[in-house]
Amino acid sequence: MRIGIDIDDTMTNHCETWFNAYNKYYKLEGKPNLSINDAYKWSFYEDWNENDKNLLMLAMHSEYYFDNISLLPNVKKVIEEILSSENEVVIISSTYKEFQEQKKNWLLNQLPMLKEDDIIFTVQKERINVDVMIEDNLDYAKKFNCPFLLFNRPWNSNRPDYEYSDNIIRVGNWKDIEEILIQMGAINIQFGGSTDETFSEATQKLIDGIKEAKTDKECIDLLNPYIKLWQQQGMLIGMKQINDATMLVVEDIIKEINAKK
Repeated sequence: MRIGIDIDDTMTNHCETWFNAYNKYYKLEGKPNLSINDAYKWSFYEDWNENDKNLLMLAMHSEYYFDNISLLPNVKKVIEEILSSENEVVIISSTYKEFQEQKKNWLLNQLPMLKEDDIIFTVQKERINVDVMIEDNLDYAKKFNCPFLLFNRPWNSNRPDYEYSDNIIRVGNWKDIEEILIQMGAINIQFGGSTDETFSEATQKLIDGIKEAKTDKECIDLLNPYIKLWQQQGMLIGMKQINDATMLVVEDIIKEINAKK
């Protein structure tokens, strides 16, 4: 698989660092502090006066910003897992041209497993062919014909229903992303063998739930979220994962029965 990943507020704490720089060094006296919840839409500052907008943009490209920006928890771990599972990672960002080199160098320093050619700067992200896109900008979702992992942010929440396309899968952090990529088969987790190896949290929850279910309806309710995801990935992938999940449940039950003999 080829996994496309946005940078700002998907891989990094972009707005948090940007707003901290603004509040500390650029905000005019008497103006309220800016928080991430104030970014209720993509261009939340479009009604600001020109002077305040210019100060906000200066904060985003300040020395403080690049000294304090950081990767979100588990980003590096999940990207390493994607690459070690024989997949591709393509970083796709719409960064302003004058700041692309600085951002690219920072990212390569943070993630040395990436190559320079793995980073693409473009506002037409949909032109890059990927099997999964991880992104915080809702406006791109309908432009991608693949599962679109929408990173929860204030600017992509509480929007009209018609703006949300069927390919969207919401995620709140990189643990969520890891679990979904495991379900998709983009991250290969080997089960069995070493006693240190365990099921993923999502798989173990599904197995435990099916084992404890007392009716068909309870089983169906447990499987429905997975079936929706499998349908988005394509029926062949879905059927394989249904079969794999069923075999894991059967093997686990057999082990428990043998242990009680």
